[in-house]
Amino acid sequence: MNYVGRSGGDVGAASDLILAQVSAARPPKAAPAPPAARAAAGSSAETAVRTTRGSASKRSLADVPSAIAPALHPPAESKLPAVAASKTVPVSLEQRVALYKRILLESKSANPQYETCFDVTQQLYNGLVDVPQVSAGHAAAPASAANAINLVCQVCFDDDAPLVTVDRCGHSMICRACMSTYARTRIAEKEVTPWIRCPSPQCKCPLSPQYFGVSAADLLAFCREHLYRTLAREDDWVSCSGSEHSAAVPASSSSPSAACGFGFLLKDKAMGVQMTAVCDICGIKQQVKRKQPELTPELQEMIKTGALRSCPKCEQYTIKDYGICNVIQCARCGIWWNWKSRDFGESQDALKAKARSHGTLWEPGELHYQMRLEHSDPAAFKALLERNGIRYDPRYQRGRG
Repeated sequence: MNYVGRSGGDVGAASDLILAQVSAARPPKAAPAPPAARAAAGSSAETAVRTTRGSASKRSLADVPSAIAPALHPPAESKLPAVAASKTVPVSLEQRVALYKRILLESKSANPQYETCFDVTQQLYNGLVDVPQVSAGHAAAPASAANAINLVCQVCFDDDAPLVTVDRCGHSMICRACMSTYARTRIAEKEVTPWIRCPSPQCKCPLSPQYFGVSAADLLAFCREHLYRTLAREDDWVSCSGSEHSAAVPASSSSPSAACGFGFLLKDKAMGVQMTAVCDICGIKQQVKRKQPELTPELQEMIKTGALRSCPKCEQYTIKDYGICNVIQCARCGIWWNWKSRDFGESQDALKAKARSHGTLWEPGELHYQMRLEHSDPAAFKALLERNGIRYDPRYQRGRG
């Protein structure tokens, strides 16, 4: 039973603001004279775009934020490697930890490799099974249709620069330079979860890394922040506490603490509440303790009354159904334990035998409730057993406890 809240980032609230920042960051460009052939043809759509958008292209760089200004001219290293058509490949928790370790080790290098950072980003992108490929009400459109609507970049209004068409949704509204600035801004603002999305308003489709057009340092920052946030939401992930060794990672670490940024995956059910382990990044030996759930006032009241109790080994909170005996199994660590006496062990039968001898197998009135339910409402009785992982056996004789 998990009471730790998990919430993804708002993928759309900051889109318009960020596009406005991108627009302000782009240097003004004089509108080129239309080609003679195009002028003779008198394209009404293109004339309308120039007429309505012409004044908006006169912008100044006086107020460009320092975090955005370097993105005006994408570095040479941001040239996109060849990427095969991607398909969804779910990334397990163990794989995320491995990718996070790879990124943290790369961050210790004076010159992080673009190929390494891009590969990690691409793997994370391919694993976006919970992010919609096409947002509701925005069907994917072919590139030709998208470009027929937007003839020029909707940020800098440069009609010479080819527009970027997002593969998952077909939207085509800004040029590559503005797309690079958009991605850089999202990374600088740490708006990276659940992913950097298509810049088209209201579209929630994730943006492929091949369109980011950013440097290795930017990709490194993206992966660090994205993996740190997603792992921090996992119950089985515990952050490293080696705060005095914060030099293991750059000072720009996205971690809210001064720790090295890595942590420990306590996936093994045999692991209890606390253990001793050595961090793979900073090498510090430390006591690792499982996270405690954030309890609301209502849950705290349930603990006070005894309706909610913790496993005596791993401290996972559990609710026991009325009408079930006191020997139950922990969903996290797998041990059997007594709801009343808090005895625990590996054998259900041995624990039940001990409980019978001490009179702790049942809470007052619950055995008789179960026996009455079996005869008065067999369907509800079977549902009670199944809800608690117990297979109904008509030959089993109840009432021995």
